[in-house]
Amino acid sequence: PLASSLLRAFVGLTMERCGSNELADVAGPEDAANVVSRYSFWWAYPSIKVANQKGRLSEKELPQLPLLDGPASLFQRSAALWRRGLAARGAKLELVQSIYWGVQKRQLLTSFLHGWTFLFLMTIDPLILRVLLNSAQGSEGGDVPLNAQLLLVLVLSLSMLVRVSFMELCYFHSARLTNNVRSILVHAIFRKALCVPDHEVDAGRITNLMATDADKLGNTAWVIFSFSQWTWAVVSLPAVVYFLYRLVGIASFVAATVIILGSFVNRSLSRRSSQRTRQLQRCRDKRAKLMHELIRGIRTIKLQALEPLWLERISACRVEEMHALAAVRVYSALNSLVGSLLATSVPVTIFACYTLLEGRRLDAATAFTTLAWISTLKWSIQTLPDAYNLVADIKPSLDRISSFLSMPMQASRCIAGLPTASSDSNGSNQQPNSFSSSRPSGEAAAASARRRPLLQDSELAPMGNSSPGPDLDQVGVVHDEQSWLSMAGEAEEEKEQELAVRHSLGLGGMALLVDRASFGYLQPSNLGFGAESAIPEPQLAALVLKEVSLAVPHGHLVMVAGPVGAGKSCLLASLACARPALAGRCEVAGRCEVAGRRAYVAQKPFLLNATVRENVLFGLDLDQVKYEDALRRAALKQDLLALPAGEETLVGESGVQLSGGQKARVALARALYADADVVLLDDVLSAVDAHTGRFLWEQCIVGGLLKRGKTVVLVSHQLQYLSRPEVSSVVLLREGRIWLQGPWRELEQSDDELLSFVKEWEAEEAASDEEHAAELPSQAQEEREGVLKLTNMVSVAECQLAVAQSL
Repeated sequence: PLASSLLRAFVGLTMERCGSNELADVAGPEDAANVVSRYSFWWAYPSIKVANQKGRLSEKELPQLPLLDGPASLFQRSAALWRRGLAARGAKLELVQSIYWGVQKRQLLTSFLHGWTFLFLMTIDPLILRVLLNSAQGSEGGDVPLNAQLLLVLVLSLSMLVRVSFMELCYFHSARLTNNVRSILVHAIFRKALCVPDHEVDAGRITNLMATDADKLGNTAWVIFSFSQWTWAVVSLPAVVYFLYRLVGIASFVAATVIILGSFVNRSLSRRSSQRTRQLQRCRDKRAKLMHELIRGIRTIKLQALEPLWLERISACRVEEMHALAAVRVYSALNSLVGSLLATSVPVTIFACYTLLEGRRLDAATAFTTLAWISTLKWSIQTLPDAYNLVADIKPSLDRISSFLSMPMQASRCIAGLPTASSDSNGSNQQPNSFSSSRPSGEAAAASARRRPLLQDSELAPMGNSSPGPDLDQVGVVHDEQSWLSMAGEAEEEKEQELAVRHSLGLGGMALLVDRASFGYLQPSNLGFGAESAIPEPQLAALVLKEVSLAVPHGHLVMVAGPVGAGKSCLLASLACARPALAGRCEVAGRCEVAGRRAYVAQKPFLLNATVRENVLFGLDLDQVKYEDALRRAALKQDLLALPAGEETLVGESGVQLSGGQKARVALARALYADADVVLLDDVLSAVDAHTGRFLWEQCIVGGLLKRGKTVVLVSHQLQYLSRPEVSSVVLLREGRIWLQGPWRELEQSDDELLSFVKEWEAEEAASDEEHAAELPSQAQEEREGVLKLTNMVSVAECQLAVAQSL
């Protein structure tokens, strides 16, 4: 029976944990590993074998991540914990609790307990060594039988083997936990950076937060092991002092005093190092901001020959940064020196007190047993300076990250539908419908989820939501670790999906339907990760559109016009769902639905810091014929010939290498290539000249979109296009409401106020242009005065050098 039980236990330990083939396909090898494989790391052997054979590992040959380590899953769970606990605790404490304990409790406890087990097994060595040494020298109490001595040697060997395995497992789980922490923080910082006001934070600070602070927290793989060592030192110190007292007497208390004094010295050095670390990070932010401004304004700097002045400013900032870095390194070295001296002074102090003060003879058994007990404390003694260095290093980073994640959002990026008084005439407290709930159900929803996102501007991405929901899926954001998915299916499959979408929405053949909806901006609130929250509830800042009703059939072109501030951009952004849901929901009065997939081209197009081709494809697979057609219809062919590397030219950050018209046409080509069902264009014709505008109208808007059955909603300030025969309907906005709506010829004949309104509108546009033109000379004069002021700061020799360089 005993042999049978042992056999069954061994078989159970060696069985794979994932019995389902489907689960094994999506889970990583660690998820499917048994207990023996986990403690021996046998689950990693296939990857090690391939690396040994090939000399390297490709991305496809790397094992899959465990199911619980997916970046999207980690971020969603930590953001939810952040929102719930932000009111009860401070931002920094809540950040630590959510990213370490809240979502990674299992990894934290596993690493901590394995570290404690490793340190506990080290206490067995002195006890066994004491018995063996007494037996070897024949002292009192050393009459141990030979078989018992051999058994003790075997136990000592097994203890060393087991504790090494436990130490490696502790370090592995600690590295896994800190890598997950870095993934969560990078995800949170990136999403938050898209929602904070531009004037509140500069690009240099964001770059340092992601590249330095988050990376610093992700590279402290020994943090849990150090914490377990430090706590074990506190817990085990009385027991070790007791056993040392039995060996060396009062000398053990002298050793404990030395350890405590060394801990206070380490703590003082750590506090000073933390202050220098904060100063170093401020210097890095300042230098990164200067470099960002230099790169963005490199053309102006080169034309005005201001290179020496900028070089002086950056060099001065770099010198200040190096001084702060040197101070941090000095304090870190002092901390390590104190730890090394502490590890050496403890045995020296014990043996000096034992022999000189007490006058006792030091024999081999006492000496080696004392050293064995001291070695159990060595890990804890040496980790004290490391622990203090760790706190001094990561505490400023945690402060900076928590402060950034607690910043308020930008209200102008938070367009939301708002209930109106007419929506609830009965006075009942009904919950309004979800904004643009166009997500299909059943098979159509599953098919729609497989499509790639078609958002054409960064403002479209609803970064406020951290959990899956209709508001995210309906604009094409896929809640998966593979966020950019390719489009699938043939033309017939697309038609079937579109019919399913129309049927599920019940739009009656309309591509776009808005029924008595009101839209406005929400006040920003402190939302931590940039996710939705109920703490505090955002308040209404401005009501932009009131009781808007609009119906656009499939394959029609509708133009939206009106004076500045009438709400044209707000209407298009609302139709595209281009807002973070600050209030945790987006409410409308009535219906606001869009059938099919959408593409949105904003007034300020979002461009990736990549090539022109990558900006046009935007994550889709390359179809050369379709790609060339999009470039031709967007009038980009001649521009690509003028660029140094053609379509492989890097556009730079925010498209700094391109002009305003080129940016608009790249975004327009992206919308053409996306092949969306509904295309929303926000004043794209104003960024180009008249000749290019006519070409874009004929070849792109009419030929590339309208004749292909696409539904187009175009905002424009150019009145000459309103009377074109391709325009099915014109929507005139005035003071936040739809004033007139219908075909342009009917509006001209039916409304006498239209002509006077158009004349007033043209006069306002002309006055605005004249005011802008009048500002240009004053701006130029200010720039010249600024240049002269900066030039006077440069010496005569530097001015001569600048002139020579410009020539």
